[in-house]
Amino acid sequence: MKPFFHPIKLTCALIFALVSFSSSPVLSEKDKDDPGGDDGRPTQQGGAGKRGTCVIAQNKHNVTVTALVPTPKIYGGTGKQHTTLWLYVDYDSNQPHSNLEAELTIVNNSKNDSIFLEPTIIKLPDTSGFTSIPLPSAKTSLLFEKNIWYNWTLDIICDSQEPAKNIKLQGWVKSVDSSSRPNYQDEKYWYDTIDELIKSRCNNSNPANKPEWDSLLTANKLESLIEKPMTCK
Repeated sequence: MKPFFHPIKLTCALIFALVSFSSSPVLSEKDKDDPGGDDGRPTQQGGAGKRGTCVIAQNKHNVTVTALVPTPKIYGGTGKQHTTLWLYVDYDSNQPHSNLEAELTIVNNSKNDSIFLEPTIIKLPDTSGFTSIPLPSAKTSLLFEKNIWYNWTLDIICDSQEPAKNIKLQGWVKSVDSSSRPNYQDEKYWYDTIDELIKSRCNNSNPANKPEWDSLLTANKLESLIEKPMTCK
């Protein structure tokens, strides 16, 4: 007797394969307005997170890159239609590392599509310190649509020949209506708050907002950055 393949089973198998091999995080219709975890918002997906370490192929030194995003869930809001992502880049030596780059991708969750027409390459600082990356991009006039979640991914290119050795960081951002000054305890305005605190600390060696800085970083498991020199680039 010839083997019989039931069409329903075959269809299910194809659907399962497509879902299993999809690399982009996608939110259901129910979650698109308020994604994540237990309450419908996104959590870490695809092996990416807020911190990673790799070996720079050119000089064999280690670099650790940390994205200043909320923990354990890596989503936050902004009261603007553009914002700033802050990173801490930590090299294991004082030797300048002039060729470290990253590729930035931003996906509009409502369309499940990248907002960039071509890869956006970011040059990272050549010495340890805090560094800022404009979102959506400093190279375009793109703005975030209001009340839409965007998934940003940053691939730190430590080894261009072996991408598996690179660092992948990711997070989520949404432009929300802002009716008041951001409260540093409110994740709804995370990106505005962290931007304000870092810029204040970079411009003032003894800022009055140190208690807020310490509290915010400790609450989000970023306490290892509290006493880092405020070298900002």
